[in-house]
Amino acid sequence: MNTVRSRLFLFIILALCVLGLGVLQAQEPNSADLGGSTRITKSIETGLLPLRNFSSLEYDARPQNWALVRDHRGVMYFGNNEGILEFDGIRWRKIPSPDETTIRSLAIDDNGRIYVGAQGDFGFLSPDSSGKLQYRSLLHKLQSRDREFADVWRTLVTGDGVYYQSSDIIFLYHNDTIKTWHAEKDVETNKSYHLMFYANETVYVRQRGIGLKKMIGDQLVLVQGGEVFPEDKIYFMTDFYGKDVDKEPRILLNTRSQGLFTMSPTPKDYYPADRRNPEHTNKIVSFKTDIDEFLIENLIYNGIQLGDSTFSVGTLGDGLVVLDKGGKLQQVLNKSTGLQDGTIYSQYMDDQGMMWLALANGISKVEINSPMTIFNDESGLAGVIQDITRTDDIVYVATLLGVFYMPTLESKLRDDNVDHENLEAYEPRFNKIANLTTECWDLLTYEDGQKEILLIASNTGIYKIEGGNLSQIATNDTWKMYRSKLDPSRVYLGTAKGLASIYYSNGEWIDEGMIDGVEGEIRNIYEDNQENLWLSNGEDVLYKMKILAFKNDKIDEIELTALDSTSGMPLRNISMQSVKNKVLFASDGVYNYDAISGKFVASDILGDKFAGVDYGIHRMSIDPSGKVWMVAYRSSDNKIDIGYVDPERVEGDEQDPSWVKTPFKGISNEIKHAIFHDDDGVTWLGGPEGLFRYDSKVDKDYKQTYYSLIRKVTVGVDSVVFWGAHYDYDGNVNLKQHAVHVPTLPYDLNSIEFEFAASNFQTGSTVKFSYFLEGFDKSWSDWNDEAKKEYTNLPEKEYKFKVKAIDTYDHESVEAVYAFTIKPPWHRTLWAYIAYVLAFIAFVYAAITVSTRGLQKIIKEKTADIVAQKEVIEEKNKDITDSINYAQKIQEAILPSHEDITKHLPENFVLFKPKDIVSGDFYWFSERDGKALIIAADCTGHGVPGAFMSMIGNSLLNEIVNEKGATQPAEILQKLKEGVIKSLSQTGEAGTQKDGMDIALCAFDMANLKLEFSGAYNPLFRIRNGELEETRSDRMPIGVYSDDGGKVFTNYPMDMEKGDMYYFFTDGFVDQFGGPKGKKFMGKRFKALLMELHQLPMNEQSRKLDEVIEDWKAHVMGDGNTYEQMDDILIIGVRV
Repeated sequence: MNTVRSRLFLFIILALCVLGLGVLQAQEPNSADLGGSTRITKSIETGLLPLRNFSSLEYDARPQNWALVRDHRGVMYFGNNEGILEFDGIRWRKIPSPDETTIRSLAIDDNGRIYVGAQGDFGFLSPDSSGKLQYRSLLHKLQSRDREFADVWRTLVTGDGVYYQSSDIIFLYHNDTIKTWHAEKDVETNKSYHLMFYANETVYVRQRGIGLKKMIGDQLVLVQGGEVFPEDKIYFMTDFYGKDVDKEPRILLNTRSQGLFTMSPTPKDYYPADRRNPEHTNKIVSFKTDIDEFLIENLIYNGIQLGDSTFSVGTLGDGLVVLDKGGKLQQVLNKSTGLQDGTIYSQYMDDQGMMWLALANGISKVEINSPMTIFNDESGLAGVIQDITRTDDIVYVATLLGVFYMPTLESKLRDDNVDHENLEAYEPRFNKIANLTTECWDLLTYEDGQKEILLIASNTGIYKIEGGNLSQIATNDTWKMYRSKLDPSRVYLGTAKGLASIYYSNGEWIDEGMIDGVEGEIRNIYEDNQENLWLSNGEDVLYKMKILAFKNDKIDEIELTALDSTSGMPLRNISMQSVKNKVLFASDGVYNYDAISGKFVASDILGDKFAGVDYGIHRMSIDPSGKVWMVAYRSSDNKIDIGYVDPERVEGDEQDPSWVKTPFKGISNEIKHAIFHDDDGVTWLGGPEGLFRYDSKVDKDYKQTYYSLIRKVTVGVDSVVFWGAHYDYDGNVNLKQHAVHVPTLPYDLNSIEFEFAASNFQTGSTVKFSYFLEGFDKSWSDWNDEAKKEYTNLPEKEYKFKVKAIDTYDHESVEAVYAFTIKPPWHRTLWAYIAYVLAFIAFVYAAITVSTRGLQKIIKEKTADIVAQKEVIEEKNKDITDSINYAQKIQEAILPSHEDITKHLPENFVLFKPKDIVSGDFYWFSERDGKALIIAADCTGHGVPGAFMSMIGNSLLNEIVNEKGATQPAEILQKLKEGVIKSLSQTGEAGTQKDGMDIALCAFDMANLKLEFSGAYNPLFRIRNGELEETRSDRMPIGVYSDDGGKVFTNYPMDMEKGDMYYFFTDGFVDQFGGPKGKKFMGKRFKALLMELHQLPMNEQSRKLDEVIEDWKAHVMGDGNTYEQMDDILIIGVRV
């Protein structure tokens, strides 16, 4: 039967061709319309694309997936054998279908509604009142005779409505009504619907036994020429416009037995009566490709257009192939190139350029148009890459395990055609050069005008590859090779023992041996335009060598100048290149050499950021367009940046060239040792991870809009009030919370947790989050990986929780906002306050009524007595208060002035907050012998007792320093301790007073950047380069102490650096009770606060510290009151 049908099919084709109906031509005129021949011309050097596989264990459902779609928020949906999977970039959810039936098809309309085709069912997704997406079946809208159908293989959103296609019935859902088309019933012939398509704004359906039809109005009409497809299955039809919009629209389609075709639809719709007119016939022609046999022999199951120039074809078992509009093979994606399965049931391109694949076993995401691809151990490479070059159009890579090469495409072609049975042979792969197993460090392509020779520098010598043969030409242990500009036949060798050279003459290589006078390891070589040879050992010496004389064509006499660390440039790991006719030396920053002074000077040719030591340059290279490429360490955090600077491109008024590093952020987690540039805009970078290929011609938008999403809101223990989908009045999912959906929560549900995500699926990009609860938080949080945030014991108020994301490329998302209100507890509601007032009035009235008149008389008499006593007490209290206020003025008078401190310590602040009118904390300052001595002291007690102690301490310090001349902090504290013991007649015996002081004392020598510190219980904090260091004090007070064992105070000398920030303080700040849980502020929180504030101006630091402790106290206790200040507070900050 099948043979008969095949012969009938061929007969129809031949008949139509003879009749001149133009239905089927033998070959698509690719050369006329699209250009190019039928053989592969695309290089196989594109490497492995960035790819991410998701297994069934990860998404917790069945392995098979059939359909994919992405909503306008960026959330992905997958049709699975268990239902619909939802993926937001972090978490997977399952939206169950009736009886967990298989989901075959998905589609989305302009309003964001997702339509679903399942086994024996169809419908759409809609959120419930809590924002949880639910499957809504449409079966209840069907008549009983229309409910018997199997799989809905296609769901299509069109201008006429939503089509659902099963084998027996096609359904059109529009304006909440459903129309149906039933396939003809034929006992002898299967005339069921195969698959439906939407292309060129037209609905097509292939009907078994009939051919290709299209929808015209309410009728399914056989396409002119569509009768050629009665038995040959079509699995995809996609628009095929190309870049030239003036050309007639075409549709690309496939057949199982004959490969690809293009169809040019007729400009008008014609009914069967007009179909015999040749002018009304669709032009259906074969589309020839490089891999026609592969496409016919393998089971094509789907295809999509990827852009203006390429399309993708997926198969059942052999992965997918990417072809251009000329039919040339561009890419092969299958299990050997990283896919977890080769059976591709569906493809989908999202608006971020990601290709999603629904597989028979899992889901894959591929950055199909990535400018960055990789070759790694899966590509045949092994070892850490040290250098890259191209010789005779072959890419070579030197690693610590040998040299590897990538065969040319021509060597893989068989008779100039594709080996269709071995398509995997065209995947990018490296081979290792046999008989070379040593560590290889450098590659050099030597051109002699007729041929190219590859030179290899290794631990065992210099090797050459010429004519495909490997041989050794020198035995030096060599790091670097450099071809001389002065004499191009000479190649200098930087070896482990000095400088050597080899010479090319008459087709032979001559080993010239070591050059006398240059000793030690040579890691890098460069020759300038003045015929100077610069030699770096990579550590501490840079040589400038000039050749003075030759003898028998060999270097005989040289002049050698050694430049060390006094030459003005750090000498480690130097790279050298010529930029704007000057040699640019890269180390910690970039430099030029001043021949007059013999010194190096910082160069701003690459911008201010490289003129200092902000960057340590590991590698530097110049591409054919003049851009300077660098692999650099940031001095601030030692992290790696990779990028390039165009010296000819300036920005704004700063005349600072642009440092382009965004495209390389995804590969900047590891160092790169090698950079190589092709002439066509391709740059290769190699290191421990493998070989990266960056194609500057592939345009990628790193600033695409994406959204942060609040995916779940839980209150109390486990009560979910929001499941992630905001919606409008029509039930369409959107990004903004409607005002009517803002929840009001009872006070007993004032603990709330938010789960969030970001719709950024760029491969290699990690996302971090920052959040802010408006009405509670003071500022946005630091960026972090945690995708949830919990708040507990929130007070009654209106709130807005905001979250935003940032990706690897430093691009921020659109922030998400969720508003909610927490109601007050009943005892703080308006009705409660009214009840309180009424109860109080009733109580007062009852008390007055019950009281006797005699009692009232007694009260009056006693009241008169109390008033008289009160007046006496108030008078005495006024006298006492006046005395204390006067004591405050005295205490303030003996404290040093801000001007006096600032004169010697220009950047400082003092936060001084007494608990009472007078304070037991005090600070003291004096300048002597070039040292600025400053003290933060905490005396026993506070108020009046503490103030008396502070005055004793102040007096003793003036005597010790200003009169007796002591300047060493430890000596001062020791003498102060002795003075306090003497002044208070302390013996240390049980029952006697043991008052004293805790002190931190610093002596700043700003001229020499020296600091001395000594402390009694109170430490010193220093923040340098973003790290906080603590210098601990001696664990004994200023005063009698029974356990000191005769110990004396320790003096801590230390060096200061510009930008250092020093803090010393008393314990009042860290011991203050408050906060949401009524706990002490504590030292850990205090350190974190200082780290957050230390870069602010000094007055701003003082203000922020004051704000923080006031907010800490302002939290409400259980009795409705706020926290009182517990102790005197004193913090001193000094910046160098």
